[in-house]
Amino acid sequence: MASDFAAALYRARFLFGTVPLFSLATTGLFPIVALELNARGVDERTVGAITSLYYLGAVLGAFSFGAVVARLGQRRALAVAAVIAAASTVLLGQTDDTGHWLALRFVTGYSLGAYYLVMDSWVASLATPSTRARLHAVYETTRLVATAAGPLALLIGTLQTNLWWLAAAFVLAVGPALLNRETAVAAGKSLTPAALIDTVRCFCWPMLVAICGGLANASFYALGAVYAQDVGFAPAMVAVFVSAVLFAPVLSELPIGALADRFTRMGVAAMAAGVAAAAATLLAALGQPGLVLALPLGVLVGGTMVTMYALALSRIVDAVGGENAVQAATVALLAYNFGSFIGPALSGVAVYRFGPAGLYLAICGFALAACAAALIDRHRARCCREPAGPAPVPVR
Repeated sequence: MASDFAAALYRARFLFGTVPLFSLATTGLFPIVALELNARGVDERTVGAITSLYYLGAVLGAFSFGAVVARLGQRRALAVAAVIAAASTVLLGQTDDTGHWLALRFVTGYSLGAYYLVMDSWVASLATPSTRARLHAVYETTRLVATAAGPLALLIGTLQTNLWWLAAAFVLAVGPALLNRETAVAAGKSLTPAALIDTVRCFCWPMLVAICGGLANASFYALGAVYAQDVGFAPAMVAVFVSAVLFAPVLSELPIGALADRFTRMGVAAMAAGVAAAAATLLAALGQPGLVLALPLGVLVGGTMVTMYALALSRIVDAVGGENAVQAATVALLAYNFGSFIGPALSGVAVYRFGPAGLYLAICGFALAACAAALIDRHRARCCREPAGPAPVPVR
């Protein structure tokens, strides 16, 4: 009901002040780091290693920070993640040593994984089963809009000035969240290795959906511009194509979230992944499509596959209960980040073998796997089958 959704939005209202500040600071660092390393003459292999270490840190943060949340609660745990992010950002400007930059970007990545674990679980715990997908969609939409504005940090000034402003944004992001008095701190027992393994065993199919979302999204981030260039787009057209695909989830998250609250998480995930697979197949088959065809098809793929993580997380939280949202977010984030870590390598092999069409051949495969996993979970879930309505009964 609309009143239930409004109530959920009200409970989480202060968190939506935290999201844009943290997201803007996170994405603002990427071009600043890349351009600074390029100006220093650092080779591409080292730049790639720094990026990989960043995401490796995010995986470790998602895996290990649940114990901090269980001990400190969401508010103080978020403050810890923000301080780590701010400190590692400022320290980048205090050293010219590439090895130090490797280590500091790993630490910043760790803080990102910790931040997402806190925020994703917090938002999920403040929703009800009938509003969870829509509330997470609002959260994701807010994050994506702020993400698009992050590179504007390049306009601020010198490296030192940029880093200090971004570090300040990390710290200021905690302020709104401190006003959110409603929390759901997970009990320590929810975060034991045995409990996490049991969650993985029970929800392996939704986790595969999240993995496929990470595979597809990271593949486009890594190779989307290369695809557009290789199929003959001029530089301006490359920018339009990439920007439109990255902006697509801003328009798709809320409608897909509303459908998931009305029907089922995995049923909607299967439908969205099927649409993505069909659009990706057409893009691959067309070979060198013009922008008129490539743009709407690319938007369909990007707008649907980005939602896989949120739908998988909502599915798991519905089953284990909001009080165990940290446990659910841990396994969902690990799945998504694992897919993000290996996706570009797999897609790179496909592009090497089949040319630019290989990117969308790979994404088609990821989408079909997500569709199959969602359908299997919908009809043959291992522990807790998703009901036909929006009000599942939590597993205890």
